[in-house]
Amino acid sequence: MVALQSGGDTTLRGAVGQADQILASVGGNLLLESQQDTSTYKSKQSSGGVSGSLCYGCASSVAFNIGRGKMNSDYASVTQQTGLKAGDGGFLIDVGGNTTLIGSVISSSQQAVADGLNHLSTGTLRVEDIRNHAEYSASQVSVGGGFSFGGGGGETAGQGGVGQDKHGNVAAGGNAKPASSVPSDKSGLSMGLPVALSASGSASSTTRSGISEGVIEIRDEAGQQALTGKSAAETIASLNRDTTDTLGALKPIFDKEKIEAGFEIGTAFAGEMGQFLANRAKEADALEKAVEAETDPIRQAQLQAQFDDAKKWGPGGEYRQVMTVIAASAGGNVMGGAGEFVQVAAVNYLHSLGAAQIKMIADDLGGEGSAGHIALHAVLACAGAAGQGASCGAGAVGASASVVLHTLLANVSGKKTDELGAEDQEARLNAVTGLLAGITSMLDPSAAAAVANAARIEGENNNFGMVGLLRNILPVPGGNRGGIGGAGPTIEDQLLGRGEQSLTPEQALALAIELKVKGIKELVLGYPAEPGGVPDPLVTPVDQPGSGESLPGRPSDTWDGGGIPGQEDPGERGGSVIVNPMEPVAGLWLIFNQTPLPINSAPSPKVTQVIEEALSGKRNLTSGVVLSPDEVLDAGSRYLGPNYKEIGQSGSGVFISEDGKRVFRIDKGSLDGAHAPGVPHVHFEVRDPLSNKVISNNHVPYKE
Repeated sequence: MVALQSGGDTTLRGAVGQADQILASVGGNLLLESQQDTSTYKSKQSSGGVSGSLCYGCASSVAFNIGRGKMNSDYASVTQQTGLKAGDGGFLIDVGGNTTLIGSVISSSQQAVADGLNHLSTGTLRVEDIRNHAEYSASQVSVGGGFSFGGGGGETAGQGGVGQDKHGNVAAGGNAKPASSVPSDKSGLSMGLPVALSASGSASSTTRSGISEGVIEIRDEAGQQALTGKSAAETIASLNRDTTDTLGALKPIFDKEKIEAGFEIGTAFAGEMGQFLANRAKEADALEKAVEAETDPIRQAQLQAQFDDAKKWGPGGEYRQVMTVIAASAGGNVMGGAGEFVQVAAVNYLHSLGAAQIKMIADDLGGEGSAGHIALHAVLACAGAAGQGASCGAGAVGASASVVLHTLLANVSGKKTDELGAEDQEARLNAVTGLLAGITSMLDPSAAAAVANAARIEGENNNFGMVGLLRNILPVPGGNRGGIGGAGPTIEDQLLGRGEQSLTPEQALALAIELKVKGIKELVLGYPAEPGGVPDPLVTPVDQPGSGESLPGRPSDTWDGGGIPGQEDPGERGGSVIVNPMEPVAGLWLIFNQTPLPINSAPSPKVTQVIEEALSGKRNLTSGVVLSPDEVLDAGSRYLGPNYKEIGQSGSGVFISEDGKRVFRIDKGSLDGAHAPGVPHVHFEVRDPLSNKVISNNHVPYKE
């Protein structure tokens, strides 16, 4: 037994009173408060160095490196909970004033609860939980470059004197490893691959206060109301009465040695990646010159094939895209697990596709570097950064600043980035990314990785053209759909179900990106692109090319229910058949099922009427409104609301709202006139979610 008697206030802080039975009489206030174990860690590092090799009459070079690092950790958690803990004898506690529990308990065994042995009488009662947390963040940024001058003159003068040392830093002269190099432009400026790494983690829990089941008496009703804003009965009703698992202790998650090891591995990988890309750039430049110089058609074709393959490692190439995604994902959080890596890689991949897609509509936004172009990249990068747990603002700044700097360099040099040779491209990309990473490291090292990754993704996939995947599956000016030549089925064929092929995941992803970018464009520019609304800025009144193909940003660049945005429906090709009226809706809804269409700020009057009819309560009606495929999709998305799901097998064309009360379905049997009203139509139904009984059904015709 524990017996406690006090004529004044009594405090138990970071201690436990435990016995088979607890008896306490406190004349003043009783405070039970748990204490948190705490630890903090803060460190900053900075470094810099210059190396060089000066030679009169021969090539000279100088190199620099700067680096900054930062590491912070904060931990606070209750590891031993304060309380009065009784056994089978229960507790009998009388407090003259206020009883306060802060992350603490008054508890007993379940036997004491069953025997009715627990009793607390107090003037007033206040209860608080304690929030535990463990969080850390670390960052490391290093930027290096150099300059070569002198030498034999000509095109190669001033090049080749800057490489990497054994640690992956940019070095000049004898400090550089033999055969190492970094990308150099024609002026002799060399820039190494910037390294921006980060590590972060967080965890939280709650240490709950509680009082075991039993009699609780709060005597001062007015005082309780004044103290807590609740009546005595409300206070007791809101109490946690389960005291079996209230500690919620956190273990420390900060490991300085592991983070430093992760940074070391990341830095080494970046150095190897930089050297690899520099070698591929030199190889591409050499092959390009060899192709131009070769006169034998067979040998020239062989060299061209090698050059095309080498370009895949360059900015905008499909191999390069994968490498950048892996590097950005691993460096974004070197302490992340496999699951987080996959998630971040997926976000970076989508960011790459989006950046390439924005390039396709840059002219319609005012050109490269225009306000609209910058804004779109900022929004996309913000979403990409937020999707992987990084700073939205840092991602937006990195992407938008990259657009501005690339545009500025293009204006100063007279050449856009994608007009440069392979090695010059690498040098410019490294210069832009390195400048942004370096400046950010001075202001906020923790944001450097997000800024650098956003800048690199924007630079590689916007300034250097569409990524390889999009080249293969999105329309290009004057070309076949998706790079599919000859008589093969077009993407329209696959999307709309013509023939035997179905839409591949990559094609669905590309079209989903098209929809997303179009939605972001509307958000930034402030007006929709739907028929009947404010004119879409992508619609430009010019004549169509004579080939029957149309260019992105020309009059067909709206969703017309068939084909790919920015292209006319080519009709029959490669065994295609004429599409029936249902297929555009079914095909586009397949994309909508994977990534919801952006809902414009205001629906058309016809869409509004159809939804109002469906909700009017009339059991079975046929609408007098005829919708276009675009309007069908818009009406369906508004009618279902968010978080809808498909019923039955994939491609059924039947979708139900989250609450189970609304159904949208495409009536496939209406195609041959078998179903009333005898024309192709869709259904907007209201159902009882329990019985699945149809309460009302609005038949809505549609046509092209």
